[in-house]
Amino acid sequence: MTDYLGIAEGEGIKPLNPQERKEKDYLRLPLSRRTKDIQLRVGEVLQATILEVLSPQEAIVQLPTGTVHAFIHGRLKKGDIVFLRVQETAPNLVLRIHSVSYLKNGMELPLLEILRILDLPESQFFRETVNYLKKHRTYILRDEALLIENSFTAIEESIRKDYSTDVFFSAIIFIHENKLPIDSRIFLKIAPVLSGNNFVFDLLKEFEQLYSNLPDSLRYKLDTYFSLIKSESTSLNKLLDVFLIGSTNSEKSSFYDTLIEILLIKDEDTTREIKKVKDMAKRLIQVIEGQHFVNTFGINNNSALYFYLPFPYQNSYAISKIIIRSSHVSKQSEKRIIKFTIITLTSELAEIVTTGELTTGTININFLTGSNDLANLFSKHIAELKDKLKLGAKEVSITTAKDVRGTKSGTLEEGRQQPTNFSIVV
Repeated sequence: MTDYLGIAEGEGIKPLNPQERKEKDYLRLPLSRRTKDIQLRVGEVLQATILEVLSPQEAIVQLPTGTVHAFIHGRLKKGDIVFLRVQETAPNLVLRIHSVSYLKNGMELPLLEILRILDLPESQFFRETVNYLKKHRTYILRDEALLIENSFTAIEESIRKDYSTDVFFSAIIFIHENKLPIDSRIFLKIAPVLSGNNFVFDLLKEFEQLYSNLPDSLRYKLDTYFSLIKSESTSLNKLLDVFLIGSTNSEKSSFYDTLIEILLIKDEDTTREIKKVKDMAKRLIQVIEGQHFVNTFGINNNSALYFYLPFPYQNSYAISKIIIRSSHVSKQSEKRIIKFTIITLTSELAEIVTTGELTTGTININFLTGSNDLANLFSKHIAELKDKLKLGAKEVSITTAKDVRGTKSGTLEEGRQQPTNFSIVV
């Protein structure tokens, strides 16, 4: 992670200093003039254009329902377009900054403009927060940025510094979306799953290089697993088994079971080398248990499911990350759409993001890559790709595109747009 002021290499994210903290409370101030004949409800969120700033606490605001004179705390300027929440309607109209679109007239707002409109400090912590939210949200919510900051200190510093900014933010948002308490133990369950292909691949590679120091019985089992993921003839189900707690083959112990066996080696029987293997086994267990933990919530809350998939690649293996979501077309319809994202990263091909939608009779697939050559190669061989997929009677549509914005998995991985129960009036 880049060494910025406030976010240093190897030290994780540093919290805001008390003197950097701005007043975050919206004060109810007396107002002699009252806005009449405008019907507003406490709690509704409306798009607003600032027509005139009368003082740091007062403005003339154009709402969908008309022009109003209101209290609104912040650093707004004439011409700002912002979403405001109605906090009070009587005896005076008090509006609270809610959110802002990161686009204005088709152009991205500068980072400092977003921070000013949302009345957030210009610290590096909030710069990183807003940059993260821009990748995953259409609108940047002020309260969500503050929620991330408030959650920061609840996670132990020794844990925070082991994860990148994006992983930290993703884990915190996952915790809040699933109404879980902010707790270091829960964070440790979620963060490894959100850490990405390289993180899991590096763990697996390092473990493979070390396990030859184990007793013969364990080494033989692990030889079998690594031969399996390097073999072109291994079925998809067996590859998925590697990062599952249980195995579809009940007659054989799973990779997870073997990792547990390694942890059970008595300390007095361990050499320095075996201690290293135990440490890597523990970290791989965290990934597998974290995947199970996250998917349990995904099933119960109809949110995304995450799977890591090792696959044979050039006499060795690589790792793909699969994210699956499902939804109904409408509340009245029983038609279900399965949406999926597959993120694959290899040294030769760079990152490829495959997105798709699966319905009863059709499947639509799109390949997204940062390489022009690779995009052209996919386009050239689309017919062959359809044949290789062997999707039976399903009608297959495949397209490929160059990732012109450079977003790739940063935008597509989690598929979030807005927190639940968020609606606006434009």
